Amino acid sequence: EPEKKLLKNDEVFLFVTHSKEIARQAKDAIENDLNIPVGFVGDGVWEVKNVTVAIITTLNRRIKKPEFLELKDRVIGFVADECHHSQAVTWYDTFCLLDKASIRIGLTGTVTQKNPVNEMRLYACSGEVISRVSNEFLISQGFSAKPVCMMFMINSPDLEEVPYQEAYSLGIVENKERLLNIYKICEKETKSNFVVLILVERVEHGELILDFINDLPKKRVEFINGTLSSEKRQEILEDLKDGSIDVLISTSVLDEGVDVSGINAIIYARGMTSSRKLLQGIGRGLRKKSDGSKLRFYDFIDNTNTTLLEHSLNRYNTLENENFTIKSLDMQTYMSSTWEDIESEEK
Repeated sequence: EPEKKLLKNDEVFLFVTHSKEIARQAKDAIENDLNIPVGFVGDGVWEVKNVTVAIITTLNRRIKKPEFLELKDRVIGFVADECHHSQAVTWYDTFCLLDKASIRIGLTGTVTQKNPVNEMRLYACSGEVISRVSNEFLISQGFSAKPVCMMFMINSPDLEEVPYQEAYSLGIVENKERLLNIYKICEKETKSNFVVLILVERVEHGELILDFINDLPKKRVEFINGTLSSEKRQEILEDLKDGSIDVLISTSVLDEGVDVSGINAIIYARGMTSSRKLLQGIGRGLRKKSDGSKLRFYDFIDNTNTTLLEHSLNRYNTLENENFTIKSLDMQTYMSSTWEDIESEEK
């Protein structure tokens, strides 16, 4: 059995993450792959086995408790998911205490930190980079679906003299032109029984979109966010997996690592400039489709405010640097186009 080749007696190997959703999915996946019972630490549970999935905040909260002191002497190695968080005290202090862990593997799409000290903390926790895998490589090898990115121009309202935070609220969150475009995209996608994921930054943005599109005929729309209990979030993800949800709106709770299968289209409604968030967002739908279709990724060029426009162009450049197909469309052309036209690689 695989675990016996590495682990002896009471030794422990950890899979560490920050997310309850990732932790639950990782536990199920490891149990399925290794055919062994896997322990779980987090969300009110402390059940340690030879292979254990652990939530970092639970470990850190107990670093002075007997159960952690006993565990740390048993841990011979760990995999740290989204390990760029090692710059945070909770991650760094916890990993430093796992001094018997000679096997340290970090998984992240964000290696270079803005602060060189944070970058060194990352290397101190899990070592230097030994392998890089690009989206282009995963697509070329057939592991990921190829995305087609569609950008819609937003020209109103005029927010040129408005400060950024107010411009974000009026130009991104409350913008009726954007909301109408999101509705029409969802309408076209769900008419063909495709599943849509809408990514937002703020809870109030998700609630506005939910109210705006909740009357899609005979379609189920859900909004997952950090205010929901972990049980409710898990229930929504299970329903998504079962195919009973047509449109899922989500805040950043799904940004990193959570397996959201069955997504055909992503609407990046949040704006902003972060290339990390953008690529994490598009990654939610890159799992290869069984029918060979491409992922349709929708975003907006916010030509309403200088800063919002700059952020839009930064997102455009990030997608272009990934060699993704990018199309600039107006809504009328989009609504009258066939899926073959939309998914073609002509820009």
